[in-house]
Amino acid sequence: MPVEVLGRLRSDRVFRLPARPRAAETIGRPAKHGGEFGFADPGTWPDPDVVTFTGTSRYGTASATAWDRLHPRLTRRAAWLDYDGDLPVLEGTLIRLVVDHLPGDGDPKPYRRSSPDVGTPCTPGRLTPARVRRGFRNLRAKTTRPAGAPKPTTAGPGRPAGSKNRQRAARHDVGKTN
Repeated sequence: MPVEVLGRLRSDRVFRLPARPRAAETIGRPAKHGGEFGFADPGTWPDPDVVTFTGTSRYGTASATAWDRLHPRLTRRAAWLDYDGDLPVLEGTLIRLVVDHLPGDGDPKPYRRSSPDVGTPCTPGRLTPARVRRGFRNLRAKTTRPAGAPKPTTAGPGRPAGSKNRQRAARHDVGKTN
């Protein structure tokens, strides 16, 4: 099914590059994953597929960098716990947005989004923060919202500090059984 999902990712995530093609005479199972792409380690990043720079009046110079065919390494936890068969490889495009400055005195941090199967991120070759924001708005209206806002919880009141426990512990006979 052609599915498009767009979401923000944490800065400590690690994705995988596509597996390299193997030689015909190689024996054994083909690799599913290539090298690591650590968000926090620019030394693991290959050359990007698309890079654009745009001057903006509000953010200074904005750069958008995109890598295609990255995927997370899935494990049999959480949503994939009951999945039968080999775990799939969910490839997508990673887009990293960086701006010179934020309005006011904010400190800009890189903004990463992952979007499966979008190919090249924009047709004329220019990917601006505004275009990414507009596209995300259109996708969000078409998707479901599986989780609501978390409800705040606190521990119960318990026994007040300084008071004694007035319930005696249960006692059991330690008799022999035949």
